[in-house]
Amino acid sequence: MTKRIKHVSELPEWFKLEKYEFTKNLDALGWYEQFYVRGTFLYHARDMRKNNEIFPEDFKQAMRASRENPNTDIENDPRLANYCTLDSSQPPHPLKTLKQKRAAGLKAIKSITMRDYVGFKFLIRPERLQYIEDWYKLPDSKKETHPKDAPWFNEPISYSFTPMYGKALDTINVNLRLPDTFLIESFKEYLAEKRKEVQVYSKKHLHESDFKNWINYGVLPYLDLIIWGIETETQIPNRVLADVLYPHGEKNEETIRKTTSQLAELLLDSKNIFQLIMQAAKEIAEKSTT
Repeated sequence: MTKRIKHVSELPEWFKLEKYEFTKNLDALGWYEQFYVRGTFLYHARDMRKNNEIFPEDFKQAMRASRENPNTDIENDPRLANYCTLDSSQPPHPLKTLKQKRAAGLKAIKSITMRDYVGFKFLIRPERLQYIEDWYKLPDSKKETHPKDAPWFNEPISYSFTPMYGKALDTINVNLRLPDTFLIESFKEYLAEKRKEVQVYSKKHLHESDFKNWINYGVLPYLDLIIWGIETETQIPNRVLADVLYPHGEKNEETIRKTTSQLAELLLDSKNIFQLIMQAAKEIAEKSTT
C-alpha cells in the first residue's frame, strides 16, 4: 500500500539539501554522469514497480550508494558499478580524476568487458528481455521457430534498448584480421548510415546559465526523492517537495508541478543525455590541443 507523507520531517534521514552543493562545480561531463545514474535508477524502478517485481538487492545497494554520496563516484564504488558500467557509451570517469583519465573514459572504441556484456541486460526493454529469457527455457525442439515470432529478434540490439538510450548507442564487432584501410572505410560507411537513424547531434550549446537553472530548480535532489518514493511506495506531495527543495520560500508547489518535474523528465531524455556527452567530448578535445 502506498504511503503518503505530510511534512518535511517525514522525509528519509539520508536526504540533506546541502549535500547537493557540489552541483555548482559541475560541467557538461559532470552533469552527464549525474543524469545518467538517476535515469538508470528511475527507469528501472518504474518498470519494476509497474511489473510488481521485487527490487534486487544489488539494485537497492546501488541506489543507497547514490544517496550516501549524491556526487556519484561510479569508478570507486562497486555498488554503483554493478548498474552503471564504465564503457565508452556510458558515464566516463568522475570529474575528480585527471584530464588524461577523463579523456580515457570517453574512448570511442574499446573492448567490451564481461561487466559491459552483463550490463547490457539493464539497458534492454524489460518485456523483450523477458521474451528472450523465456525462449532460453524452451526445449531445444521448439527454439528454432520461437524467435521468428519477434520481428526485432534479428535487428541490432540497440533497437531493443529502453527509451533513454534508443538507437543512440550501438554495439559492434570488429574483425581485426582485416586490413586497416578496409576497416576504416567500412566504419565510415557504417557511421554514415547510422547517422541517418540517430539525430542526436545538435548545434545547441549548454551554458553555465543552463546548469544554474537546473540547480535553482533542484532537479537532482528532486529526482533522488522521486526515485526513493517509487522504491518505498511513498507519495511525496508537491507541497512537501517545494518546502524541502526551496526552504526560503522562493518557489512553491506549482513550480514543482509545472517546471521542476517536467524539467527533470526532459533532462533524462536521451537527446539531452547525449547532448551533454557530445559537449563534454568536444570540451575535452579542445583542452587536449591547448
